[in-house]
This record gives sequence, structure tokens and C-alpha cells, in this order.
Amino acid sequence: MALFVTIALGYLIGKIRIGKFVLGGIAGTLLVGVVIGQIGITIDPGIKTIFFALFIYAVGFQGGPQFFHALNRRSLNQLASAFVMCLMGLITVLVGAWMFGLDRGLAAGLASGGLTQSAIIGTAGDAIAKLGLSAAVTKTMQTNVAVGYAVTYIFGSLGPIILVTWLLPALKRWDIRAEAIKLAASMSGGRTELGPGQFDAVRPVVTRFFAVGAKSEAAGKTALEVDTALSDDAVEAIIRSGGTIDLAESATRSWRVATLCQRRNSAPRTGARVGSTGTG
Repeated sequence: MALFVTIALGYLIGKIRIGKFVLGGIAGTLLVGVVIGQIGITIDPGIKTIFFALFIYAVGFQGGPQFFHALNRRSLNQLASAFVMCLMGLITVLVGAWMFGLDRGLAAGLASGGLTQSAIIGTAGDAIAKLGLSAAVTKTMQTNVAVGYAVTYIFGSLGPIILVTWLLPALKRWDIRAEAIKLAASMSGGRTELGPGQFDAVRPVVTRFFAVGAKSEAAGKTALEVDTALSDDAVEAIIRSGGTIDLAESATRSWRVATLCQRRNSAPRTGARVGSTGTG
């Protein structure tokens, strides 16, 4: 019962909007869980283990294929950046715990919330349980993991956004929108980037040759008449006896080959009206 009440209240609180800021269902559930945990309501450890295992499974299932697919030389910079970030996060947590006298639980919660890595909560709880401490101390440290996570998670989520979108651009005098447009142009390979609400009106066009027989709808008509009837396609040339004829010439006998420029998906409809598809 406590589990479902926590989730319901957490998502309800997460929908509260203050200006443009929304806490979100995950952070809201976390805060409600911390409050409920402080009033003496406990959850069976087996349930914690099962849900943590499901969480780890979901993360691995979602990120596993992309992880192995991205392992190449071009991803070395990203791997190096991830290693540096993890190392600096670990050093920051160790220094902060030493300076402020935090116990192992609060230190683990600081790492989990500051780096927004929820998996640290479960692994830290299991590690604390194996330290051989008394039951009361173990429970206090495991609770402090969630407390430290709840306190630092909000800034761990909003801090990078504030730094990237406001503080660093203000210090460097960057125009984020202009820089983003410039970067998109450099990565587009010379192709024009469409803006919001824009679309490419040019569709893929191919050239095909149709053999026009006596029973075809096009037999006995001029190329201009057929061109008018085919609204999505265009007759480019008429080939007869090894040469092309004038598109305005009256077709008193069946054509031999018609050359059409058309969209890729219009071949079946055109073939039924002009003739059988040849080479293209």
C-alpha cells in the first residue's frame, strides 16, 4: 500500500508547475518516498531487491544495443569524456565527504543524486549491508543514501542545464541559438537545414521507359495529351524507329517507347495507363 501511495503522490507533486519549472514524476516520487520513510513505514527488503533488479534490467535492455553499436573509433572521445566525468565525480564526492564529515550513506547519496545515477542507490545499499555494522547503523546509512540522493538530485538535474544555457554563455558571451545554427550548418554537409514549419517540396524523381502498345490508353494520342492526363508525371521524350519525335506530333499510330519522369511510387498507376515498364 505504501508503495502505490508513494508513486501516486509523487507523480501528483511532480505535475506542480512553478513558472517553467516542473519537478517531474521521478523526483516527486523520490521526495515523497523520503518523507514516508521518515515516519516509520517500511517496505520488505525483497520488494526493494526485485524492483531494483527490474530497474537495472530496463536500463541495460534500453542502452545495451546502442552501447555495442556505438563502439568504434569515433566514440573514443565520448568514452574519454565519460571516464573523466566519472573520475571527477568520484573525487568530488570523496573530498566533500571528507570535508563535511559525511558517513558512507550520505556520500553514496551525494554521488547518486549529483550524477543523477539512480543505480548507485541499490549498489550502495547492498555494499553497506555487507560492511558488518550493527543493524541500527546499517539502516541509518541506507536511509541516508536516499536522503542524500533526494537533496542533490534536483540540482544534479537542473545544474548542468543552468550552467550550459545561462552561466557559461553569459561568461563567454555566446549566443546559443546562433552557435547551434552554425553547428548544424557545418554538420549538414552543405545541405540546407529546414526550419520549424518548413518542408521539402522536392520529391524523389526517377526516369523510366514504357513500351506503348496498340491497346494502351496512350495509343492514338499526342504526347501533350498524355502529359496533361498524367498530373503527377511528365512525358520527356517519345522514341520511335531509333529516334525521337516531336511531342506535339499527332500520334496516328502507337508509340514505341515513352520516356517519363515520375515519382518512385507512381509507376504502377502510370504503367496501367501508358504501357509496360522497360529499362530505367
